Amino acid sequence: MVLSDEGQALVKTFGFAAVPSTLVVSGIDALSKLTMPTGPDGTDWTFENATSPGTGMGGKVFSVKRQSYSDVQRDMVGWCRLTGSKPVLKAPMVSAFEA
Repeated sequence: MVLSDEGQALVKTFGFAAVPSTLVVSGIDALSKLTMPTGPDGTDWTFENATSPGTGMGGKVFSVKRQSYSDVQRDMVGWCRLTGSKPVLKAPMVSAFEA
């Protein structure tokens, strides 16, 4: 957890500033007051080790196939390089295509 002493030490490793201690205390207090739902629609997430047809696309499943938008954009750039077609890219990805 980012609010732990270990988490605060890690943020510095990645070039971020640690959260002020008063904000850490406030955040931990707020988290302790959360009431999470239970039952079939509760907060239980599952992780796939292999594809699970039908259930792998569930809203609370970390699918082995699920990708981030950045992964999809990078795949598109690679495909465009292979085929010679022009990609439609958002600004951050333009520099990656031109590299």
